Amino acid sequence: MNKHKIFILLCTLIIVYLGCNKPSHHVEINPNDLTGSSSLFQVGAKQPESINIKTHIITFSSDGTWKSITEMTGQWAGTKMKASGKWTLDKNIISYTAGDNSGKSTVTLAAQRLTLNPDFIIALDGGKIPVDTQYSK
Repeated sequence: MNKHKIFILLCTLIIVYLGCNKPSHHVEINPNDLTGSSSLFQVGAKQPESINIKTHIITFSSDGTWKSITEMTGQWAGTKMKASGKWTLDKNIISYTAGDNSGKSTVTLAAQRLTLNPDFIIALDGGKIPVDTQYSK
């Protein structure tokens, strides 16, 4: 192999290495940024109405509690459900309780859009399939 080919191969490896190891622009969320109410606007890639949700509002309080209220549509029109629990945030991971259940969810916040992955209240197929959700703050 001549020196020119070795040089090109070396440059290619360096570029690939740098591209795969570039610093993340990940911003750690402050718990205070989550406090307040947020309205559901997307479930997976669908509108909430596609799974019979008319409205769903989640409120995170600074005392480490959360609550939600959901109004259904379709065959469950008029049904309202409430849920509540506790939450903590560490490195963009929410640890939560929801009744007897508990778990963790990755949270992102950008341009007043809150994403929970997976959501700790909403799931597909009768609660069997976790789904990511987006809320507007």
